[in-house]
Amino acid sequence: MPTSDPRVLISLRRAALGYAGARVLDGVDLVLRRGEFLAVVGDNGSGKSTLLRSLLGVLPVLAGEESRSPDLRLGYVPQQLALDPRFPVCAEEVVRMGLWRGRRALGRESAEDRRAVQRALERVGMQGHSGDGFGTLSGGQKQRVLLARALVSEANLLLLDEPTSGVDARAAASIHQLLDELHAEGVALVLVTHHPVHLQGRASRSCLVADGAVRFLDPAALLSAAGAAEFLG
Repeated sequence: MPTSDPRVLISLRRAALGYAGARVLDGVDLVLRRGEFLAVVGDNGSGKSTLLRSLLGVLPVLAGEESRSPDLRLGYVPQQLALDPRFPVCAEEVVRMGLWRGRRALGRESAEDRRAVQRALERVGMQGHSGDGFGTLSGGQKQRVLLARALVSEANLLLLDEPTSGVDARAAASIHQLLDELHAEGVALVLVTHHPVHLQGRASRSCLVADGAVRFLDPAALLSAAGAAEFLG
């Protein structure tokens, strides 16, 4: 169902999320608006991935209400380990996967599509590695390529699953800087993290996924070192 509020990209009301016959999260009230930055915090197995997959539309809402903006354009950045590094594709081909939707189906790429892929690679600083095998890239480079894959579809909402997992401090800082730039340009971000302190002062909202529920907490508390110690096992 489309939402009537032009500011809202996705809205969930009293939603039950999970799989057929297995609810993982219940009573979820979540409104994602244009240009905001939501940090999602929770232990392993708490339901963070279920929440992301539901926002992506991969998992249908089991109960409750869901609405989406007609012009919602989703981009998804998985953990780098979600893509088998042995799969024989180069960086440019991974980015091109972001075009595989609608008219941009495989085998129907236009000259503008090719330019869009190059612009995305340039945006993340990977234009010099377009022909490199994805499996040969460093952890930080892999994440930049996956971010370019999301950007090439001109997303107005990016869903990111631990984008700095498995990368060194310098690469993580570079990725956060790029996300800061995108957020400043009006792209909405939903970022799942096990390192909440890195999002302090960045995220405009934060929520804790625990005990089958999604609780919204003050970012100053949840994203602090003390908050991480209190809420994460």
